[in-house]
Amino acid sequence: MNELMPYGAYHVGASAERVAKIRKQALDKLIDDELQYQEAKRLGLAAPRAKVDEEYARVRRHYKTEQEYIAALKRAGSSTAQVKAEAERRALISMAFEKSVTSKCGASEADARSYYDANTAKFVMPEQVHVYTLTLGVEPSAPREQWESARKKAEDLLARLRAGADFEALAREYSTDPNKENGGDLGYVHRGRLAEEFERALADAAPGTLAGPVQTIYGFHLLRVTDVRPPIQKSFEEVRDGLMRDLKTKKCGEARDAWLGELRRQANIVIPDPPEQKSPPTRPIP
Repeated sequence: MNELMPYGAYHVGASAERVAKIRKQALDKLIDDELQYQEAKRLGLAAPRAKVDEEYARVRRHYKTEQEYIAALKRAGSSTAQVKAEAERRALISMAFEKSVTSKCGASEADARSYYDANTAKFVMPEQVHVYTLTLGVEPSAPREQWESARKKAEDLLARLRAGADFEALAREYSTDPNKENGGDLGYVHRGRLAEEFERALADAAPGTLAGPVQTIYGFHLLRVTDVRPPIQKSFEEVRDGLMRDLKTKKCGEARDAWLGELRRQANIVIPDPPEQKSPPTRPIP
């Protein structure tokens, strides 16, 4: 439970419902670990010394000094021998998982190609707009007069821009947004990624468009579009490596769930009623 819910969380008022949920997750994890360990023994796996040492070193790295590590063992009533025994157990669990799941759930280039061909629409880069902003910030709780003053200032600046004033220069001088240092440049932004108010104002914007004042909860904004990039269909070569990784992750997740489900079906799992826990654990386990 300390792994799933940081020790300090108990002291900031974790609800009984949350503690019960974490307790069930912890119990499920213990069961899954034990089933994987038993499967490793059934398969006759033996953990190489190097793998055990690697698992032990992973635990040891949590502590800066040997004294800190020994003190943690003492607080938990544990020993180096017990930690090393658990390291061997973790190594065997990892080996069983590798043999039964990871080694069987790869994704080939052919798999990726087949998925790409069936889902080409998922690999289209949306239209992008190059946007500049000039923001006149107003506190949401500011009086109406302050909001009206900011609106009038935004309208005056828009008139200057339409008369030929330089947008970046005015942004550096008047904008209250941190991007004023870049002349208000937001760079290229995918359609749908901007604030809802900006999306409406720039729905059919072409290069050279000036829009505003656009009101949001942050104040008033003037917008300028300098370029529009049309949607681009990404090629299979561009997405192949990432797609293969994603497909492998998905397949391995499904294979893991199926494997653990089968181990549970074959096992005789008995869960006695737990003793009533009136208070949280008093010490974290290293």
